[in-house]
Amino acid sequence: MPAKAPPPGPQTEKTLRQLGRQIRAHRKGLKVSTISLAEAAGISRMTLNRIEKGESSVTIGAYMNVILALGLKLSLDGSTESPSRPGLHLDSKIALAKYL
Repeated sequence: MPAKAPPPGPQTEKTLRQLGRQIRAHRKGLKVSTISLAEAAGISRMTLNRIEKGESSVTIGAYMNVILALGLKLSLDGSTESPSRPGLHLDSKIALAKYL
């Protein structure tokens, strides 16, 4: 049986809600219906609605299908890293995970 995914943290939930709002705003700006976008992305209209709400239970693949169907691209900027030591936060999380 596959391992259960860890619950999303508050920052993850906030980021997904922001992403969902941006996706919805872009779709509406293009005057594209939820049905049309869902079909273009190869997902159900319900899944698209969940993406636009920023639900964490939707797969990253479904999010990416919608982003690409809208002609957008996702980028990572690394702005959350410590300027004095890049990756410090990640190093700490990895070290902590070894002891859990």
